[in-house]
Amino acid sequence: VMIGLNSLFMGYMTDYTLQTVRGGETSDVMQIIEGMFVAFFSVELCLRLAVHRQYYFCNEDATWNCFDLLIVLLSIWDVAAAGVQATREGNVSFMRSVRLLRLARTLRVLRLFKFASSLRRMLQSLLGSFVELCWSLSLLCFVFYIFAIATVQGVSNYMSGAGPDAELVEELTLHFGSVLRAMMTYYMATSGGNDWSTYYDPLVKASEITAGLFVFVVAFTQIALLNILTGVFVENAMKLAQPDRAIMMLEQRKADMQSAEDLREILAGLDLDSTGTVSWNEFKIIAEDPNIFAALEVMGLNVHDVGLLFDMLSQASKSREVDLHFLVDACMKMNGPASSIDLQALMYKTDRLADTVQALSSGLAPR
Repeated sequence: VMIGLNSLFMGYMTDYTLQTVRGGETSDVMQIIEGMFVAFFSVELCLRLAVHRQYYFCNEDATWNCFDLLIVLLSIWDVAAAGVQATREGNVSFMRSVRLLRLARTLRVLRLFKFASSLRRMLQSLLGSFVELCWSLSLLCFVFYIFAIATVQGVSNYMSGAGPDAELVEELTLHFGSVLRAMMTYYMATSGGNDWSTYYDPLVKASEITAGLFVFVVAFTQIALLNILTGVFVENAMKLAQPDRAIMMLEQRKADMQSAEDLREILAGLDLDSTGTVSWNEFKIIAEDPNIFAALEVMGLNVHDVGLLFDMLSQASKSREVDLHFLVDACMKMNGPASSIDLQALMYKTDRLADTVQALSSGLAPR
């Protein structure tokens, strides 16, 4: 909450600073509020250092902890610099350092990403797509460079011809006077910086072939090139947006607990005498009640032979009345298809049983 309030206050403080620079009245209230925020974060940092000590810098959140330490130190320096600013109004280098420090103060907003997992995944996706961004810009520059050369050559052919229009030459020179200008023109025409018809009208007067090439480049970039680059970015962002292992473990644990709770509510209806155990007469309600049977199927428990299932549970619990908690745990283990570890466990028990039978056979064999 304090980080969010501090971020909002920073935006208001920036507007307030601009108003004071343009001749507005200054107030010490803003500096007091800023000092209160810095004091709060400083006390929080000191408490965390006192609790974690050296482990503050070597746990799984060490990167964020070091970032918090840097931000707090910069904030303290900012408040101290603002306090002595009035006494050094004529020191240009000191004023410049204060302005740079206030720019660094905006890094506090990044602390929001530490506590918001969705924002953190988005930031990771953006940072992870930086390499693709560089290559995408390189590809755009390459495409624009190739077609800019052809366009400038067509414009130069028109200018070197007999009797070119002076106004048209001036307009063509403004937009296609060099390869770099032509590249910027293509970028503006394809990215919405300016309407493409602004550049097409003078081109078609100079050369229809060059104008046709210009239209082709705009269509090719809008329909094919930008969509391909967008697909590359989306694919890379989807890979980077995968939740980390801790989040996946937490989500899986929540799903298992919710499934167990739902199953407990369903099976609690079988305990008619409220003894906490389920007998055979109570358990066979599963086969007689289609609602319970359908609810278990939705949860992945396909109970086709109710009698066999109850015999298995009663044998495992060593009692003819199965405890309700044991029943829930057993049903959770049978939820869904058999996994590879279940098959390995079955093979292991089969091998153990075979060894036991072989040992008994050896002991009973005649000598």
